[in-house]
Amino acid sequence: MGHRSRRAGAIASAMLCVACLLAGSAWAQDSGSDSELAIGEVLPILFVALMAVAAFVFGLLKLLTALLAPLTRTAEAFFAAVAARDFQAAQGLLSDEFHALYDADALMRLTTGLDIGQVRGCQWINRIRRDRCGYLLARLDTVPSAALPSGQITLWIPLIKRRGAWKLHALRRSPSGLLGYVTPAFRPQEPLP
Repeated sequence: MGHRSRRAGAIASAMLCVACLLAGSAWAQDSGSDSELAIGEVLPILFVALMAVAAFVFGLLKLLTALLAPLTRTAEAFFAAVAARDFQAAQGLLSDEFHALYDADALMRLTTGLDIGQVRGCQWINRIRRDRCGYLLARLDTVPSAALPSGQITLWIPLIKRRGAWKLHALRRSPSGLLGYVTPAFRPQEPLP
């Protein structure tokens, strides 16, 4: 399903919610002229209102997920390519600037230095999308080692959209104490949030 059809579905859900709310309020005004509303008359109104709110929230969440999914898919494809030791495929997911700095061997050394060579899972802490820029903050579960006993890394990943596809523009490991590592391609055009 394309992003346009998802967006149309979310808009249709929102319009349905508004229509249900308007219909419910009009019905409540017609049925409660001079007397108090009985519980049997209030429950259907509350049910319709609750269903309308639930449909609106569902549509909004679906729209937000559809807008941010391409960012996470790109990062997940990169981690899968690195775990499979397919650095040519991983390079294909890098921006032109980032790709120019790292050939396949240099990318292997970079991912080893960042301890992201064997990512087992990923939790997205934050996702931001602004026009042709995107930012991901991820907590990666990797194979525990002597240098990384917890097996968890927090990584900040700026992405840019080039030729219709999202590309990783840099990898930045969240500092642990005084240590942190930033790839040389990391030169954002705007301040990071």
